[in-house]
Formats: sequence, structure tokens, C-alpha cells
Amino acid sequence: MKVNEKSRKEYHKRISSAMDYIQLNIHKDLCLEAVAKAAHLSPFHFHKVFKLVVGETVADFIRRIKLERAAGLFFYQKKLSITEVAMELGFSSSQNLAKSFKQ
Repeated sequence: MKVNEKSRKEYHKRISSAMDYIQLNIHKDLCLEAVAKAAHLSPFHFHKVFKLVVGETVADFIRRIKLERAAGLFFYQKKLSITEVAMELGFSSSQNLAKSFKQ
């Protein structure tokens, strides 16, 4: 995908907005359509541009951010249970969170 410098800056700005949206809504069930809407792009085009700019898919980025947030919660909030952290970050169960950590 070849783009000029102006388009490149615009894509970076839009992807940055989407990344901010993800960070602010990480506890919710994020879907591609909602994140793409935050970037003002179609889901198909957004997915393609996001992977080019960030170097990972939207789903992989969301998973990584959730796991980083979970690790922070485990480190700083030692009283929280695995189930509480899993539910806080939108995992379906503590087993799902543990499985994601293993991977």
C-alpha cells in the first residue's frame, strides 16, 4: 500500500485516535466496527491500515493491552482475585485470562 506523506500523517492520526479509544474502553467488549468508527474508517480499511501502522492486528493489540493491564492490576492491587481482574477487563472467565497469559 503506497501512500503520500499527507495521507500517512492522517492515517497515523486516525490510528492514534483508535488506540486511545481502545485504552479508554478496554474493559468493554470492543468490536472492530466500534474501533473503526472511532478512527472514521470502514472496518475493512481500518483493519488493513491498523496492521500496517501498528504491526499487529486490532484483536492482537486489544489482547496485549488487556494482558498488560491485568499484569499491572496483579502487581499493584494484590487484594484482587484473578476472577475480579478477568471480569474487570472483559474476559469471560478467570480460565480465559489464565489461558491468554499462557499464550
